[in-house]
Amino acid sequence: GATRSEVHGLSGDKTVGWFDIGGVRKGFLHQGNSYSTGFTTLEFPGASSTEARGVDGNYVVGNAVIGGVQYGFSYDILTGGYTPYRATGNLDTYFNDINDGMIVGTATSGGQNIPFLMQNGQYEFFSFQGNPSLSASGSSYDNGILAGSYATSTGETLGYYANVPE
Repeated sequence: GATRSEVHGLSGDKTVGWFDIGGVRKGFLHQGNSYSTGFTTLEFPGASSTEARGVDGNYVVGNAVIGGVQYGFSYDILTGGYTPYRATGNLDTYFNDINDGMIVGTATSGGQNIPFLMQNGQYEFFSFQGNPSLSASGSSYDNGILAGSYATSTGETLGYYANVPE
């Protein structure tokens, strides 16, 4: 019955994403090798929209709109528990991926996107030297490298890799 679906993350035999049904986005977790079974619908309690974006081990990360506010969240596969997060300063928060316990995402303030890494509730924000007003997003993280995209002063969108000291 879904009108649209997207897959955003995979790790081993786990896949996550979201689907749209009746105008509402709901996340999903798929576990196993059979594509006709093993699906779990993820709906953050009280959210009007839930998207699963990344999975690592027993944790799923994603985004939920709660009371009109954008939150990142983690979902513990073993307990079924959800935890909401908002970046420092109560910025709109988008979680895009998780790897090695590091969550990569984007905080938005006044239309400005700021990439971050988050571990154990601590955020590390990134900016571009010479022009901190550029809008950027964090998309993926692995082995000390943050990847994403940013908008140039001429309006182009370019990808980037940034080395992150461990």
